[in-house]
Amino acid sequence: MNADGAHLIERACERLILDSATHNDHRDWSALSALYAPGAHLVRPSGQVIEGREAIDASYRNGPADRRTRHVCTNIKVTIDSETTATATTIVLLYSWTEPTTAQPGELPVVGAPALGEFIDTFALSDEGWRIAGRTAVLLAKPDTN
Repeated sequence: MNADGAHLIERACERLILDSATHNDHRDWSALSALYAPGAHLVRPSGQVIEGREAIDASYRNGPADRRTRHVCTNIKVTIDSETTATATTIVLLYSWTEPTTAQPGELPVVGAPALGEFIDTFALSDEGWRIAGRTAVLLAKPDTN
C-alpha cells in the first residue's frame, strides 16, 4: 500500500470517529447507527455488549430523552492492519447534562466536570465503505461529584 492509500484509510477512520461523536451529540440515531457495520458490536463503559447495527440503534433510541452530550475527541491514533481493516484509539472528554424542562430564555443548563474516556475501535472496509466493526468505550476517570 502506498502513502496516499494509507492516508485515505486513516482519514476515513478518523472521519468515522468524529462523525459518530457528532451524530451522538445531535441525537441523530439513524446516522449514528449507519456508521456501524451490520454485524458490529459496541461495548459500553458499563461492560454491556450490544451486537448488530439494529441493536446499537435501539440502544441509543431507548436512552434518556433529556440527556444531552458533547464528545470532545482527541489524540486519535489509527493503525492500518491491512487494506481492508484498521484499528484506532481515541481519547474522549464527555460533557453531559440533563436538558431543563422549565428553562427561561437564555438560561443554560449546568454542566459538571467531564468524564475522561477512550474509544477503542476496529474498522472494516465493506460494500458501504469504511464502517465501525467494533467499538469498546472505556471510562478512565469520572468527575468528582462531592
